[in-house]
Amino acid sequence: THSPCEMCATALVNAHVQTVHYVKEYRDRAGLQLLHDSGVVLSSTEGKPLLIEFHDTAEWVMPVESP
Repeated sequence: THSPCEMCATALVNAHVQTVHYVKEYRDRAGLQLLHDSGVVLSSTEGKPLLIEFHDTAEWVMPVESP
């Protein structure tokens, strides 16, 4: 998913979320700045394969760009 917008970032901070992983940056970086300023750990996986786990199996996949 994209990094959170400012409104969603506010909700994450208020929910005491400690780490946010995202695949691609949202066009407005205000949400990332808010999370950073609030001490939330940010992790971008852009361009890196992701490990998707489903019950008993796991599969490495590359994120796909949206049209």
